[in-house]
Amino acid sequence: MQTRVLILAGGESRRMGQPKGLLNYHGMPQVHYLFKMAQSLKLEAFVSCREEQKSLFADLPIITDHPDFAGHGPISGLLSAFRQFEGNWLLLGCDYPNLNKKAISTLLNNENKSFDIACFKHPDSGIIEPLIAFYGHSASHKLTAFFTSGNDSLSRFIQQSNACLIDEPNALVLKSADTPEDRDAIIGLKK
Repeated sequence: MQTRVLILAGGESRRMGQPKGLLNYHGMPQVHYLFKMAQSLKLEAFVSCREEQKSLFADLPIITDHPDFAGHGPISGLLSAFRQFEGNWLLLGCDYPNLNKKAISTLLNNENKSFDIACFKHPDSGIIEPLIAFYGHSASHKLTAFFTSGNDSLSRFIQQSNACLIDEPNALVLKSADTPEDRDAIIGLKK
């Protein structure tokens, strides 16, 4: 079954004050950086966003939130992607500037195993990271049922699922940039 990449860029970015997908950490907007990384791994990629954000990412393939799922954060994007295409989805949040090919390849190595989901857990806290994760086609109907029963937390869904939790030894890979201070700290580390 084909695996595609869904780059999550549909958040409101209230704390950051600007779209996180357009921030430049690698000489280009983050959505373009992740898109190129997916292409280098020979994966078809799409940007997930809300309908009113389409113009921000008009130069890339887009999947907008389906009205049945809209308004519920990252789960809206993933459910919309499952509705548009059968197959597996590799979810990549655009707010992880240190995400790299090695981490993505680690998730993809679980593609043909018997897990519905493969995701990282933080090395220090053990917290599950649902926004850098592989969601197999086998998870799509379960995720829809989870959502229609009134739940919209991907973390909670993973906790209730047949998931492979992978230790990521490099905590920086899982460091999200959600505020201007986070962004500045990450940019400072890259200098």
